[in-house]
Amino acid sequence: MKKIAAAAAALLVLLLVGAGFYYRAIQKDHSAQLEDARRTALAQTDLAYVERVWRFAGDDVYYVAYGTDAEDRPLYVWIGAGEAAAYPADSGIGGDEAAERTKQAYGDADILRVVPGMLDGEPVWEVFYEREEENGVRRYYDYYRFRDGTLVDTLRLKPE
Repeated sequence: MKKIAAAAAALLVLLLVGAGFYYRAIQKDHSAQLEDARRTALAQTDLAYVERVWRFAGDDVYYVAYGTDAEDRPLYVWIGAGEAAAYPADSGIGGDEAAERTKQAYGDADILRVVPGMLDGEPVWEVFYEREEENGVRRYYDYYRFRDGTLVDTLRLKPE
């Protein structure tokens, strides 16, 4: 009985170690892409410090870096196809404001995620949320124009 327990414990350890290696292998590509975006933002814009990088998958994959320039002014940088475009944070709305606009429109919205992205060549905020409906929970994506906060589009998913 002790041999079976020891073998089961050894197998469990091997499975956990294997899962750890598998997870690291998957994350390595993702981390490398985020690092490439960070380097591109620093090299092609006035960004001096990167605080955060998001990945956005729409029609094309974009990365958005947020940080500050040498004078400590906040900037967002949209990176796609190796090119970067920087926008001062105060030249548009922030993610919190985009989420607040969805909450104002739908008080029952449960905000799940807010990320900057690109829609039809224009910087946007994507607000991913869900609402309880008669047929169950439905998830939505609202897209707000970065520059002025205008609602550009809403994508409705099928109810769960």
